Amino acid sequence: MSNSNFLVDILTKDSLVFVLTYYNDGLPLATLKAMAWELPVIVTPVRGIPEIVSECENGLYS
Repeated sequence: MSNSNFLVDILTKDSLVFVLTYYNDGLPLATLKAMAWELPVIVTPVRGIPEIVSECENGLYS
């Protein structure tokens, strides 16, 4: 496991909510990891994100 993946896992595990306002990535891996940790997610509804995050069902759009 790389250091960046380890850091993401540690930060996600100790968080209460995940927020990602990003416009350039098709489907950010960090969003999937946060959802795997069962964190509520607040994301920007661009590209592939609406395929995995349904507003008010498993996350919110910023």
